[in-house]
Amino acid sequence: MENFSRTCKECQKTFDTIQSCLAHEMVAHVKLTENQSRKRRRPTKLKIVETEEWKLLREKATQQILNCPNGSEYITLAKIYQPASENLFDVYEMIVEDLKKILNPEKSLSDYKIRPFGSAITGITFKDSDIDFYIEPPINKKSKKQFSKVLTLLKNAQEFSEIFAIWNARVPIIKCVHKKTGYPLDINTSSGNGVYNSEFLEKLIKSDQRFQPAILILRIWARYRAINKIGGMNSYCLTLLFFFYLQHLEIVPSFRTIQAWAKPVIFDDINYGLNPQVLGKSNDKASVRDIVEGFFKYYYNFDFEHRIVCLYLGHAITWEFLKHETNFPEYHIQIEMFKRKQSPEDEWASFNLPLRSIVVQDPFCLFQNTSKSVNPALLEKIQKHMEITNEVCEQSRTLSNQRWLARLLFEVDQTYIHVPENVPNELPPQKLKKGKPENSETTKNPKEAKVKRKFNLKLTPLDQELFYIRNHLRQECAGKMFSQTDINKIWSEKVVEYLKLILVDILNLDISLIKFSKSPKSNSQEDVHSDNLNYKAKIFTDLDVWSNRVLVKKTSFGNLLKEQIQITKMAKETNSKGGIKPIKISAILTIIVDSSSNIEVELFDDIGSNSKALFDFFSGSVRSLIKGYLEKNLIKDGRF
Repeated sequence: MENFSRTCKECQKTFDTIQSCLAHEMVAHVKLTENQSRKRRRPTKLKIVETEEWKLLREKATQQILNCPNGSEYITLAKIYQPASENLFDVYEMIVEDLKKILNPEKSLSDYKIRPFGSAITGITFKDSDIDFYIEPPINKKSKKQFSKVLTLLKNAQEFSEIFAIWNARVPIIKCVHKKTGYPLDINTSSGNGVYNSEFLEKLIKSDQRFQPAILILRIWARYRAINKIGGMNSYCLTLLFFFYLQHLEIVPSFRTIQAWAKPVIFDDINYGLNPQVLGKSNDKASVRDIVEGFFKYYYNFDFEHRIVCLYLGHAITWEFLKHETNFPEYHIQIEMFKRKQSPEDEWASFNLPLRSIVVQDPFCLFQNTSKSVNPALLEKIQKHMEITNEVCEQSRTLSNQRWLARLLFEVDQTYIHVPENVPNELPPQKLKKGKPENSETTKNPKEAKVKRKFNLKLTPLDQELFYIRNHLRQECAGKMFSQTDINKIWSEKVVEYLKLILVDILNLDISLIKFSKSPKSNSQEDVHSDNLNYKAKIFTDLDVWSNRVLVKKTSFGNLLKEQIQITKMAKETNSKGGIKPIKISAILTIIVDSSSNIEVELFDDIGSNSKALFDFFSGSVRSLIKGYLEKNLIKDGRF
């Protein structure tokens, strides 16, 4: 097995030993992150962060996912990033056998139990992940002396290498490498809580076949964005956020409900019991894709500053709520119990500090904050990544699951990834709405049916776009009240206007209006809102200005818009000199606004035309361009 652990996950610098690599990460990167949180420096530019090995995995994943059969994209992803379960089982057996061989000769250690835990148990592990082991000492023998004994035995054993201890951690850890398998290990002898919460989460994940692929996608997403890292958000915290979102959807009950009437499983005075009868009872039919998309939409503007993520109760709570014992008696009972048995500086005290930028409460050890290492700068970065990924999902509604997954995992910083032409663009038939045929009209000629296609994009208001509208109304209509429905209607009118500008200014399309109807209400000066906007036009062009074109936001969406308009002008000038190969695009475009102010854009290819590449660029760039027009037209003097 290749050893990925000697490469720094932040700067990709390589080291001879794991110890020197870990020391470098702690000094060069974790401390820097702490300084950033104090000084509130400008957020780091959003980008993919990867080692050379993970770069190769990304390239392999992109190729294989885009070319895999529909419905097998999640299995393909797991095969690339995860070890085979049967291989992992063999690895466990070899490691446990060697640990027993080392521990058994020592009579005082003969009663030790060796128990794996962590992501390898829950089934959400990577090929380069450490394997966590808890070596449980005999009763009443938990001490640093036992830790020292195990450390000495490992150092004297031939089966393990690169052995060193981290003494000053809340839970002291021995890090080493198992020579036969090449796997890095984290061993502790003082805290077995991870064993029990891993077993609990394993049962919870297996209760629904959608959970494991969804968590895997989120973990890969977080890994490539340097969110799931040393000094960042750990995998356990990310998994808890996932299940909290499922509680919001009522797919998973609160942990209080899960543990109700369950046989208690007590370890270190904490209950890890689980009642399996309450799991898997949801009738929700959301797909893995639906759940993952909803996760980003839910969290990118979640108010972490004032709300605590509480899985035990199954809903967000406030600091004020937490203060009153009658609101959350289990929490206060646990606090008092641990106050009596631990010193004041222990973990129970840190949970009450309101200075934390994000609090994701451990659903078992209620006094612990699983996200304590996430500082304000990192939280800002996480939510910005989530906002961009949410936009990618909005722009990818017409794409197949394969293309959607590739864009979601590997696209950052407003950059549209061009996907090869031979990859299917449309969703499979079962994803289309009932009653809407895939082609605009039926034909008896099968060849014509293959060519005449329909492309669809649905736009719903995004918070940032509504932000522009609200601030514009505060300036232009001071003192007048607007409901959310009013704001959404104004948004739809503006967006329809800007969509037409994008077709002309950016895509250089010639437009012949077929039908345009506007509600009579909009003719009134008092009521500028439109209840129904229908726009139908014939579009055609012989100039390709979209192929190999990339959108990268540099300073603002307004500047991005100016740059794209200039690129189109340059393309037209080049074409006038015969520098661009002519093409033929002919299609029917419709823009429909429903009663909820949602906008649906449909493109129907004419026979013999191929507008797929055009629509790919349009659907991937439209959100950024709309924001550009909003900034240009609704912001005065470059600011609100």
